[in-house]
Amino acid sequence: MDDRIANPGLAISLKATKTPRPEHATAVLQIITAKYSNPQFNVDALAEKNGTSTSFLYEVVYARFGMTPQELIEAFRLEQAIHLLAANGEKIGHIRMKAGYAYTKTFRRAFKNRFNLTPQACRDRLAHAQDRQAEIKCLLDVLWKTDTMKNDR
Repeated sequence: MDDRIANPGLAISLKATKTPRPEHATAVLQIITAKYSNPQFNVDALAEKNGTSTSFLYEVVYARFGMTPQELIEAFRLEQAIHLLAANGEKIGHIRMKAGYAYTKTFRRAFKNRFNLTPQACRDRLAHAQDRQAEIKCLLDVLWKTDTMKNDR
């Protein structure tokens, strides 16, 4: 079973897992896909929308993805930002907002922590890459580290 979430460009998929509640993991991905671009969207909103407590949400997300719900939301936001940085010359401030970051400082910090690049440096790297798609894939591989995707092995 391979349930791809209906959002082109997002690299995550939900494969058959040993997660105690795979239907909750699927619902979590669908909710995040629909809501991550809202800067107000957070773990509490995700749990409420999913009809679960935050502790149960943490259990399900960590069991399936090997990351916290906040880390999963951030990964969706960063992936969207990568695609937007690669796709157009839109101002980084607009990309930041479309990816769900209310503040420039938070956006820059997330990029630096995950990729050791600023958003501008990422854009420059993508613009000068000989194979842009391969470079995007490389960044996404860093973002969705295979060792954090539990139960895919």
